[in-house]
Amino acid sequence: MRRARRAGVAARLAALCVLGLVGCGSSSTVDQNAIPIGALLPFTGSQAADGTNIERAIILAIETVNAAGGVAGHPLRLVSRDTHSDLARGKAQASLLIDQDGVRGIIGPEEGDLATEMLPVIAQKRVLMVSGGVKLPSFAVTASGGYFFRIAPKPAALANVLSERMFGAGIRNIGIAYVADSYGTDFANSTADQFRKLGADVAVLAPLMSEPQDTLRALFDAGPDGLVLIAYPGQAASLVEVWAASEHSLNWYFAPSLKNDLFILNVPPTTLNGMLGVSASVSSDAASFIDRFSKRWSGDVPLNAAFFAYDATVLVALAIESAAHLSGGVPTNEQIRDRMKEVSVNLSGHEVAWYEVGRGLELLRQGAAINYRGSSGSVDLDDNGEVTEGLVQLWSIDANKIVDGELVLASPR
Repeated sequence: MRRARRAGVAARLAALCVLGLVGCGSSSTVDQNAIPIGALLPFTGSQAADGTNIERAIILAIETVNAAGGVAGHPLRLVSRDTHSDLARGKAQASLLIDQDGVRGIIGPEEGDLATEMLPVIAQKRVLMVSGGVKLPSFAVTASGGYFFRIAPKPAALANVLSERMFGAGIRNIGIAYVADSYGTDFANSTADQFRKLGADVAVLAPLMSEPQDTLRALFDAGPDGLVLIAYPGQAASLVEVWAASEHSLNWYFAPSLKNDLFILNVPPTTLNGMLGVSASVSSDAASFIDRFSKRWSGDVPLNAAFFAYDATVLVALAIESAAHLSGGVPTNEQIRDRMKEVSVNLSGHEVAWYEVGRGLELLRQGAAINYRGSSGSVDLDDNGEVTEGLVQLWSIDANKIVDGELVLASPR
């Protein structure tokens, strides 16, 4: 079904005003006592298909925290800004979140090039940035001064699983079409590297061109026996539409960015039946989160990235409460940073599931240790602020619907 996130902008703004978003109406609608948390998301541009859905997960998390008494004696409020799926405009909006809106942490971004550019900025400004972005490339996070956290698996883990599946299907010479941004380039290179390690070949790495037929020509002139597509829903649908009208019949394999109904529903019916993709997995009780999300948002279904955004927001809230207990008041950003790992992975602490946020906050107020288990999975952070390992979800297409398949525990080689 087409998601409710495609509803009008007015509906989204109305929902955000409830949370006291800066700029919604008069200043009386903003709780000045609340702790501001920023969201840096693509509401327009090439990745706009994801923005509102991810934001709704963040809103759900903040509502859950506030219903449990907030953190450090204060409610949270959300300040959302649009990256426009663009590096320069995204950086400008991030600066406004930090310098104008005074946020204590930023959820996002989804764009890898923007995340990379923000690392030295958040180090200088000492502001947390927690991304559940399933499309972030691999990059060294040391430039962030410990203020950047990534709770989704790195691309190499997913590329490893994808490569093994293609090799197991008898494919020995792949063609890779990819969007030429940091995410697409990194995922393409990771897939090529992993496939070559299996003893197979890469016929061509073809960046997406403005005309889909030119991209297809570059692919097929190289003579591959299997195809990988790394793109965003609109670009991918245009390419597949031209491919479906051609005489070529090779199977496609899809990157995480294409586990999205807006891609599947905009390609010729049944043309992709049986074709396989990979994505970061979510927890075994995903159905419970989907049900809760759908009830809150009139039937809308959470994207894969929404699970991670919910967990990113909850982790920030738990870290604030943990730091507040130690400091005796509203903690500094540095104190919050230093509690992120402690609330995400503490094997001696009380296990707290994603639906037990209130219990987790109360335990922290009492000085107890917790180990948060998210809607997306364990979200255990290592010393670098990245998840220690991740489950990879295989998915396929059947009758123009996405069907989840096998789960694989994978780490980059």
